[in-house]
Amino acid sequence: MDQTLLVFICVALGALTTLCITLALVAVRSAKELTKLAVYVEVIRTDIAEVKQSMVPVINKTGRVLDEVQGAMLRVNQGLEAVTVGTELFKSLATDVKDLEREFIERVKSPLLDVASLLASTIKGATVFIKTLTGKR
Repeated sequence: MDQTLLVFICVALGALTTLCITLALVAVRSAKELTKLAVYVEVIRTDIAEVKQSMVPVINKTGRVLDEVQGAMLRVNQGLEAVTVGTELFKSLATDVKDLEREFIERVKSPLLDVASLLASTIKGATVFIKTLTGKR
C-alpha cells in the first residue's frame, strides 16, 4: 500500500477514535445531568404532593368560611328586608298622621274661627259695656 494512503487511514482512525471518545464523554456527562434532572423532578413531584396535601385542609376551611359568609349574608338580607318593611310602615304611619292632621284642621278650622270670632265679639262687647258703665258713673 501506498504510504500516503496509510497515513490518511491512520489520521481517519485517530479522528474516529477522538469522535468516539468525545461521544462517550458527552454520553457520560449527559447521563449525570439526566440523573440530576431526575432528582430535581422527583423533588418537585414530592413538593407538589406536599403542597397538594397541605392545600386540602385550606380548601375545606375556605369552603366552610364561604358557607358561613353565605349564611351571614342571608341573615343580613333578611334583616334588611325587615328594616325595609319597618321603614315602609313608618312612612305609611307618617302619611296617615299627616292626613289625619289635615282632616282635623279642615274640620275644626271653621268652627274654631267662629268660636274665636264669637269670643272676640263678646270680649269687645263686654269691654265696651264695662267702659260705658264705668264712664257713666
